Amino acid sequence: MMLAVLSGIFTGITFVFPKACFLSLFSVVPLLYTIEKEEAGFKTGFLYGTFLSLLSMSFMFSMHPLDFMGFNKFISLITVTGVYLFICIYEGVLFGILTWLFKKYIKSIWVFPLLYAIWEFLLSLGIFGITFSNLYLPYHNNLLFIQSAGLFGRYIISLIILYVNLFIFKSFKNKKYLIYVVVILSINTTYGYIKIKTFDFKGPENKITLIQGNITSTEKWAYGNIYTILKTYKELTLESKEKDGAEVFIWPETVVPVPIDREHNIYADIKNFAKDNKIHIIWGAFVRENDLISNSVLVFDNNGNEYFKKYDKRHLIPFAEYNPFNNKKMLIGKEGTVTDTKVGRIGALVCIDSAYPSLIYETDKNNPDYFVVLSNDSWFKSSFGVYNHNALSVYTAIETGKYVLRCANTGITNIISPVGKTVKKILPERKGYITYEK
Repeated sequence: MMLAVLSGIFTGITFVFPKACFLSLFSVVPLLYTIEKEEAGFKTGFLYGTFLSLLSMSFMFSMHPLDFMGFNKFISLITVTGVYLFICIYEGVLFGILTWLFKKYIKSIWVFPLLYAIWEFLLSLGIFGITFSNLYLPYHNNLLFIQSAGLFGRYIISLIILYVNLFIFKSFKNKKYLIYVVVILSINTTYGYIKIKTFDFKGPENKITLIQGNITSTEKWAYGNIYTILKTYKELTLESKEKDGAEVFIWPETVVPVPIDREHNIYADIKNFAKDNKIHIIWGAFVRENDLISNSVLVFDNNGNEYFKKYDKRHLIPFAEYNPFNNKKMLIGKEGTVTDTKVGRIGALVCIDSAYPSLIYETDKNNPDYFVVLSNDSWFKSSFGVYNHNALSVYTAIETGKYVLRCANTGITNIISPVGKTVKKILPERKGYITYEK
């Protein structure tokens, strides 16, 4: 059983230190040995999944202290630790079920990598879907390695990693399997090289500026602080407009952190700001409609008119954004809305929406010209969780073949090309702006 634990730990290290991502090309070997050579079952999978998650989800402690929620430090630590352990055990139990089913009904080790990749996909489904422990995630900076996600989706990267592990494991008895390792990696990286060199980049026609105000969670949720926040974003918008001459400006998720409707003075304030300065603004807000509140993306044109279709966040975080068992307050988005504007067809995603391929594909079916991802990463400060969250947008760009403009409250704000290359970015916990130019 210790081999399963070691396998989970070394695989988990790649999430904390993505530069060490290639560890996972052989870190699953001890797990494979345990599964094939021992009477492995639920316990083996549980230990591997739990220890993997203990590392991959450890960024959650950067949320402490939860003073912006009114918790003292002790209650904050207990809350964060409790949620963290629940997620780790939850993932461990699901992986334990997978290994138990495998040993009981399938048994062929050659099928296990496929089942593992399917497990990652299944884990992303439903209201409790989790994707921050998936094997493909730490490879987001290795563009040659991950271009095949544009053909088969991001789970093909996990499948490649797992079969490389399997061939290495099999090579202990027969060295010929090392040839398969070389072949798989060569084909995958060669395809990546050819695609990056030949891809026809098509992006937005207009100059677009992304604004990062660097508002901490404490500042963001402080009562009566909304006008200070808006002042920061207005000042950065006018400064960048004068410098870069952009026509379109993007503000992050819930830049207006209080529920508003279209009669609210804050709505009118932003509307007039767009009109007076002859700019388009893509912005996030809590919008109240019919006694429900949505976490939405709205778009104003340069005359201050709101485009008809707004986007409503589709994957709300259970218990943090709504009560999944008695939801009477939050509206959950039902469609991959694309807003048709004078500055292109905008496919919007909010925060954790970018973690779920099914939501991305649903939006992409409606043929956006580019994707806009609005996020609020102040919860996780500058921890590796912020970088892994951003990594999901890299896969969105590769899978859809479109630019992704990701605007966050405290970082990372960046412009990602259709092959996953970061063109420009603002690091976490910094104030500033970047401009996309064709």
